[in-house]
Amino acid sequence: MGTVLSPKFTPASTPATISEILMTTLRLSSTELIWTIEHLSSSLLISPTPDHAFSHDIFLTTEQVLNTLLALDPDKATLKETAQQIAPSPTKLFNRSLSCGVFPDDWKRANIVPLHKKGIKRYVENYRPISLLSLISNALEWCVLRNARDYLLDLINCFQHGFIPGKSCTTQLLVVHNYIGSLLDA
Repeated sequence: MGTVLSPKFTPASTPATISEILMTTLRLSSTELIWTIEHLSSSLLISPTPDHAFSHDIFLTTEQVLNTLLALDPDKATLKETAQQIAPSPTKLFNRSLSCGVFPDDWKRANIVPLHKKGIKRYVENYRPISLLSLISNALEWCVLRNARDYLLDLINCFQHGFIPGKSCTTQLLVVHNYIGSLLDA
């Protein structure tokens, strides 16, 4: 990485001082984020209406977990190579975790690494923290995401095109174009 400049423009060139500067800067930015989330969360608390309350118990099948494991990047995940053989075990773990409502503490542990955003690489402010979670927690997250997404897509208005798989600004424009065309033809 060479020489890094701290927020006070103090140069650091040894691995230990570079590491300390990055840790301090990243810790500050994550602390600010946590403070912001805690203060915003009270204003965002909205109770779901009974018609749309999410009381869906998620039960994962071995096939769902297997497909998730097979979708992992083999350069980052060793589980992909043995997914066929081990899929039943994580499936049992995931279902137990979901039924108990407990996410194991070890699955929450993350390695925080600095990722360059933009600008001059020597300035420590040009880095942001990235949390690298364990593969097992990522696999569970993807399984739950797919279940929640399928549930929520049924609730979303059919005219919503942003952030919906298979829909885009182009499809939204086509719907509006066809609607206007039908009004002109009438």
